[in-house]
Amino acid sequence: MTHGPRYYVKPRRRREGKTDYRKRLCLLRSGKTRLVVRKSLKNTQIQFVQYKEDGDKIILAASS
Repeated sequence: MTHGPRYYVKPRRRREGKTDYRKRLCLLRSGKTRLVVRKSLKNTQIQFVQYKEDGDKIILAASS
């Protein structure tokens, strides 16, 4: 592995190509409400989330 003061490891999801953080930040700053879906083997959770500077606010949540 490389060493030195200028060596920087990118975040894991960026390295895996799963998250584009520039696009994500633009989405958060746009003020639009976003839909978050989390799936597990048994349940599905759905949330409508609004971005705030001091932390996200969940407007509506549903679980199956």
